[in-house]
Amino acid sequence: MVGIVVDQMRWDYLYRYADRFGEGGFKRLMKHGFSCDNTMINYLPAFTAVGHTCIFTGSAPAFSGIAGNDWVEQANGQRMYCTDDSTVLAVGAKDPGSNRFAAW
Repeated sequence: MVGIVVDQMRWDYLYRYADRFGEGGFKRLMKHGFSCDNTMINYLPAFTAVGHTCIFTGSAPAFSGIAGNDWVEQANGQRMYCTDDSTVLAVGAKDPGSNRFAAW
């Protein structure tokens, strides 16, 4: 399974801009894939980690336990961000500590 989420892109943009898509890209996915059109969220706040978790699990934050982009690791008291991963470097990052802001 391949899931694609584009932050802040409304579902109707797939159809509004379909004439700009290539046959082997989004058009192929739209013709042969599955799309959840007109899907609305029933919770707030709509943070990135919360939304992606809901999309891929079908579960609301009250059940998944993902309620924000940041949390505190109970084992060591360390504050974490949803994309923190000390084992990899983000594109353009010089050290793992800069991963969070590499795309900003």
